[in-house]
Formats: sequence, structure tokens, C-alpha cells
Amino acid sequence: MCVTIKEGSKSDKHKLRWGTTTAELLRLSDWLQGHPVSHVAMEATGVYWKPVWHILEGQFELLLANPTQVQALRGRKTDLKDGERIANFLQHGLLPGGFVPPQPIQQLRDLTRSRTTLKPEQVRIGNRIRKVLEDANLKLSSVTSDVMGVSGQEMLRAIVGGECDPAALAQLARKRRRGKIPVLRQAAKGTLNEHHRFLIEQWLALWDELASRIRKFEERIEEQIRPFAAAVETWISLPGMDRITAWTIVAEMGPDMAQFPTVAHAASWTGLVPGTGGERGQAAKRAHQTGHRMAPPRAHSGRLGGEHEKGLVLQGVLPPAGSQEGKETSYCSRRPTRCERPATYCCGPEKNIPTSVRTTSTA
Repeated sequence: MCVTIKEGSKSDKHKLRWGTTTAELLRLSDWLQGHPVSHVAMEATGVYWKPVWHILEGQFELLLANPTQVQALRGRKTDLKDGERIANFLQHGLLPGGFVPPQPIQQLRDLTRSRTTLKPEQVRIGNRIRKVLEDANLKLSSVTSDVMGVSGQEMLRAIVGGECDPAALAQLARKRRRGKIPVLRQAAKGTLNEHHRFLIEQWLALWDELASRIRKFEERIEEQIRPFAAAVETWISLPGMDRITAWTIVAEMGPDMAQFPTVAHAASWTGLVPGTGGERGQAAKRAHQTGHRMAPPRAHSGRLGGEHEKGLVLQGVLPPAGSQEGKETSYCSRRPTRCERPATYCCGPEKNIPTSVRTTSTA
């Protein structure tokens, strides 16, 4: 920790080493108030900045800095030097603040991210079940697109219960699958044995457990997102946006877009702006720049789902997916020019902090 006090041409620096426990963070807060300090900047390193932010929030004007904008030269990096360098940047107004949502949005974001983490695990378990079925030469995946659908689960539970008659398994089909009963009889005839039943039983139990956890997360999300129902309904009203996509966008970007001065800033923060690179006047072909890892997949799915809607206004604006133009165009708007494209995580214009105030920084 480095505190920089500058009054006129005189500059004083005070440094402190502190631990990461709650008691140490409270000691840090008291030490900062003793100088006193008005602005605090810290580097966003994983989740380690969050406890410091929670303790100091409400006592100082906090600013979260992008690590790529405050990184040190190799061989000249220590905790104290990092704090001194960040304090110097903050004092001269060189740090654009990162977007840190309020506590309710942070909690909602934790819930949506946890659900997003569990969903691929459930898909992985479903793929394991398909491998067991293929090993038993049960070609259910050749007849039904989703083995873990309603009809598929009915057949899997019957197999675990000891049913092996192809005709009986085919009769468990539901709705449109009823029209494929003759094909299902052929697909359900294989070399199933007790080993396969045991594997299917264990994998199916894990799939059910994950499905139960996901439902609990969705119920909690629905409860926590009620104050932001208007924002969710606004996103759902757009073609191609479903309920889960709207939840994720509200949790990641917040219900109010005021923290993003322009559409280009929002597109940059989510990582949907093409990256810049090249030399000698030649633009290098690069993928979209890195943004938030949770936001792009949902933003892509919403965009790709909406561009096929008939009569959609965006059809005349957004290029077809897979086209060369689409690869070079921002998914949220036209491609910003070099002078318009903001740095990732930039939340607004830089603020000039008076040199007479006390500033501090933590790395």
C-alpha cells in the first residue's frame, strides 16, 4: 500500500504492508483514514480485490484498474512498487475506472455464473451416457436428437430398472417421437448387459443431481432479479433473446447502461469489438478482443438467434453470420474506428483529480 500526498510542488509518500484477514483490512482502513485519504485505486487481480473493496466501500472513492493498463516492466515489480506506481497514475488522472456493479447485481452475477458453470457439466454427463449407449449398440441418438429429453430419459430409467425389450422401450416415446416407434424398436435392440446398466444408473444419478442444483439456482435467480424485472422484460422483448440470456446480460452489465457512455464502450467491455493490430499501415486479421468471459457467449447466442426472425429490423443492419463482413463488424453496432474504440473495461471518460487531494493505491 502506498499513500501519496501532494500539495503544490511537494509530494510525500507513505507505505504500509498489511495482511489479507478481516482484522488486517480493518487496520488498513483505519490507517488510510488517519492520513486522510480521499481516493483509493486497486488492481483487479482475480477475486483478491473484492475483500478490500467491500471493507473500504462507502469510506473512500474507489477505483478498480485494469491490470493491463498498470502492469510494470519485467524485473521491476514488487508489491510496494506496484502500489507507488498505481498511486502515481491515480493522482494524475491516468486510470479509467473499471465497472464495479452494486452489491445486488454482484450477487445476481455470482448466481448466473454458477448456473453457467453447472450447465456444461450436465452436458458432459449426457455425453458420457451416450458413450455407454453406443458401447451397448443402442442407437437412440440416431433416432432422437436429444437422448436426455423426455422420451430419452423415460427409456434410460426403464433400462436401469431392468427393461430390455425393444418394443417396450419404444412405447415409452412421447409426443412427436411416437411417430418413430418402428425405428425406435430397431434402435433399442443392442447388446445391453448389467455393466451397461450400472454405468447408466450412476451417470443418470449425477445428471439428475446437476439438474436439481440448476433448478435451485434458477429459482434463486428469479427471486433476486425481481427488482430488475423491467430490464429483463426489455431484453426479452428483443427477437432472439430468451429468459436465460436476459438474466445473464442484466447480471453482467446491470439494468442501467449509463456506465457505458456509448454503444462502442459496451461492445468493447463484452469483448464483441474486433481486436486491433498491425503495422506499416497493414491491418492484421485478429479475433475479437478479450472482454468478459461470461458475456460474449450469451451475447452471440442472442444475436445469432435474432437475425433469423422474419421482418426483424436488425436484418438490414447485421450481416449474416459467417460472412466476411460479419467477422469484421461489432455485434452491437457498426465497427468503431480506431479513435472511437475504447479500452476494454473502460467505464467512462477519465476524471482529472485535483493535485491537492490525498490519493492512495493498493496493488
